[in-house]
Amino acid sequence: MQIKSAQTETTQAEMYYPFTFSSQECRAAETKIKIPISEHAEKYQYVARGNHTGAWRNDITPDLAFIMDTIGEEHVREVIFMGTPQGGKSNVLLNALGSFIDQDPAEVLVVFPTRDDVREFMDDRIIPMLENSPQLSQYISPNPDDTAKYHVKLTNSAIIYTGWANSASRLASKAIKYICLDEVDKYDATVGKETDAISLARKRKRTFGDTYKLIITSSPTREDGHVNKAFNAAQVQYRRHVVCPDCGTDQLMNITGIKYPEDKTKEEIAAGGLAWYECSHSDCQSKWTEAKRNLAVRAGRWVRYKGQDLEKPTTIAFHKPGWLSFDVTFAEIAVCEIESKTDHARLIDLYNDYMAEPFIESEEGEGITEKVLYDRREDYGPENAEWVVPMAASVITCAVDVQKNRLETEVVAWGEGLESWGLEYKQHIGDPAKPEVWANLDRYLKKKFRHESGIDLKIAITAIDSGYLAGEVYKFVKPRQVRRVYAIKGEDAIGHALYAFSSKKYSGAKNKNLKDIHKINLCRIGTETAKDQLLHWMQIEEHGPCYMHWHMGYPHEYFKQLTAEHAIQDKGKRRWKPKKKGAPNEAVDLRVYNYAMIEVLNPDFEELNIEIAAINQKEDNPVKQIKRPVMVQGLRKK
Repeated sequence: MQIKSAQTETTQAEMYYPFTFSSQECRAAETKIKIPISEHAEKYQYVARGNHTGAWRNDITPDLAFIMDTIGEEHVREVIFMGTPQGGKSNVLLNALGSFIDQDPAEVLVVFPTRDDVREFMDDRIIPMLENSPQLSQYISPNPDDTAKYHVKLTNSAIIYTGWANSASRLASKAIKYICLDEVDKYDATVGKETDAISLARKRKRTFGDTYKLIITSSPTREDGHVNKAFNAAQVQYRRHVVCPDCGTDQLMNITGIKYPEDKTKEEIAAGGLAWYECSHSDCQSKWTEAKRNLAVRAGRWVRYKGQDLEKPTTIAFHKPGWLSFDVTFAEIAVCEIESKTDHARLIDLYNDYMAEPFIESEEGEGITEKVLYDRREDYGPENAEWVVPMAASVITCAVDVQKNRLETEVVAWGEGLESWGLEYKQHIGDPAKPEVWANLDRYLKKKFRHESGIDLKIAITAIDSGYLAGEVYKFVKPRQVRRVYAIKGEDAIGHALYAFSSKKYSGAKNKNLKDIHKINLCRIGTETAKDQLLHWMQIEEHGPCYMHWHMGYPHEYFKQLTAEHAIQDKGKRRWKPKKKGAPNEAVDLRVYNYAMIEVLNPDFEELNIEIAAINQKEDNPVKQIKRPVMVQGLRKK
C-alpha cells in the first residue's frame, strides 16, 4: 500500500486557486451550434429599409429562404443571385452577413459599384442592421473609431470592410474569408490598368482555401455582363416553379403568360390593374390575380435546370424574375411590354428589370440592312399629286448637317405616336464658310409643304449641327431662334438625356472683342440614346406608332449611311461605332436630330389634327397655313 506524504498533498492543493471568466471570454469559449441562415435571420435580423421594415420574416419572401440556406451549406463556395431590382438580392446579402458575423466571425468584404453606394449602404442598411438587432448589437465596439465610413470592427473579431468597383486599393489589400459583391453589372469593365473588380476581389480569398464564401448579386444588363457570365458558369442553376392554386399544376412562369385586354390603353390597364397571369395548363388556363400569384409562389419550389446529378456542387446560381415578387403587379409588367414595342429603353427594362434576363444586342437589329429599308420606300399618294404630306402627319421638322463642301438636310413629317414620313433628303452644295450658302438654307427653311388636306405646312423646328464651323452656325441661328432654328451638338456619353438646352456664349468677330459677345440656346443631343431608339423603330413592320416611312425619292446612298453604324461592346460599355472606318453616316445624324427636335417640340397631335380637319371642312377654303403653338426651349405655350 502506497502512502502519500502530507507535503505532497499540500503542494498539489496549492496548484489550484479560484478564478472567473469575463463575459466576453465565456462567449468565446461557448460552443455554438450553427443554425441555417434563414432561421438565424428570422431570430435575429432587422430590416432597416424597404416595404417591410422591422424584424425579418421568411413568410414575406418565402422563396429567399432556400437561397440563404444554400449559402450556408458547407460544400458551397459561391452563390450567384441574378434577379430584378427590389427582388430581395440585398436582403439575402445582409442576412448572410449577419449570420457570418454572429456564427463564424471573420473578415468580410462588401463591394458596391461606387463610393456613394458604399456610404449609402453603410448608413442605411449595415449600421441600422447591427444597431437594431439585439444579437448583433452586442458586438458593436464602444470605441467610435471602430465604426468608420468604410469599415466596422466588432468585438468578436469580425471586421466588415467595404470597397467600390473602381478602387484597386480597396479590393486588393487584405485576406478575406467572406466576399459579397452587390450589383456587379454596374461595375466598370476594368479597375484602372488592372483586371476587373470581381477578379481582384476573388484573389482576397486565397488564404482561406475551401472555407471561403463568395456571394454575387445583380440585376442583369448585357449578355457579356458580370452576373450573366457567372450565372452561366455555375455548376448548378435553379429556377423557381410555382403551383397553380386552381389546378395544382407545377409550372415555370414566363412573360407570355401575362395577359391584358387588347382594346384597352396602357393608361387604362395601369389605372384599373387590368392584367392577369394565365395558368399554362391547357385544361385550366385560370386567370391569376396578384393574390393567386402569391399563393402559387408560396406553394412553389426551386428546381434544378443545370447540374441535376451533382451531389455537392461548389457554385450555385439562382434566377428570379420580377413576376415572382409580391410587390410587382401584372399591370406594371403589361404596361412595360406595351411600351417596349415602340421604346428601345423600355424593351431593355422588360428584359433586365422584369424578366431578369440580359438584353442580347444580337437579337435586335438582325436583318436591318440598307436593302431592307430601301425596299420599304413608298409613294405617299397618287402620281402627280399636288400634296406631299400625308393626312396622318401634322408637324414637320428639319435637320441640317454641316460638311466642308455642303450642307445636308432632311425634312420629316410626324404624326400621332411619332409615326414619321421622310419627305426630302437634299444636299446643298457650297462652302459653308461663305454667306451665300447660309442664305440659300434660309430660303429653304421657309419652304412650304402641301398637306393632303390642301393646307400648307411650314417647318416647325430645325436643328443645325455645330460640330463643324460652329461660329458660322451660331451666327445663323442667333436671329432665327424665334423661328425655332437651333444650334445643336451631339453628346455620345452613355446615358445622356435625349436633349438638354444650355446657354452658349460666342464672339461675332474673329478678334473675339468682348463687346461682340452673343448668347444662343445650344441644344445638346444624346446621340447614343437616340440611335438606340431609332434602331428599335426601324424594326417595326406595321404602320402605326413609331413606324418609319420613306418616300420613293430617297436615294440608295441615304440608306447605306443610315445603316453605317452598329452597337458594339467597348470596354464593357455599349457604344455606336461605324461598321467600316470612315464610312459616311450623315443620314444617321440627320434622323437623330429630327427625332430630338420632335421631342423638343412635343406637339399635341390630337389638337393639331382637329385644327386641320376644321380648316378642311370650311367651304371655299383657299390654301391656308396652320398656326403653330409658340415654343420656348421645348415648352409649349398656347
